[in-house]
Amino acid sequence: MNSENPQIYSAPPPYEVAIGMPKVNRQPAPVLAPPIDPRPCGRVIGVISVKQAPTYSSYQENCTRCQTLVQTRVEHKIGIMWWLCATLSFCFFFCCYLLFFPITKDAQHFCPNCGSLLAVRTRA
Repeated sequence: MNSENPQIYSAPPPYEVAIGMPKVNRQPAPVLAPPIDPRPCGRVIGVISVKQAPTYSSYQENCTRCQTLVQTRVEHKIGIMWWLCATLSFCFFFCCYLLFFPITKDAQHFCPNCGSLLAVRTRA
């Protein structure tokens, strides 16, 4: 190797220069974002207010959904009073029989035509 004339290695020229093409100043293409949908995504949850029923048994009520006067259908569901009696029945065994009767459960009144919830009567 000759110390008077050292060889310098460099990167090869770009493709355009190597084949003799004129250099073009290229701008990157703009990235277009998808359009924003103004509709809300997911479910829209509305607020439903259920009124207090006057009694635990069935009664006549005007259904707001099907607009008819109906005799309500009553379903008894577990509520606060049932859990209170269940807790007491584990401490004292005298009230465990109350868990099997609707006297400790809440009453939910439904329309027999359309099935919508009309009113609730809670025990507590």
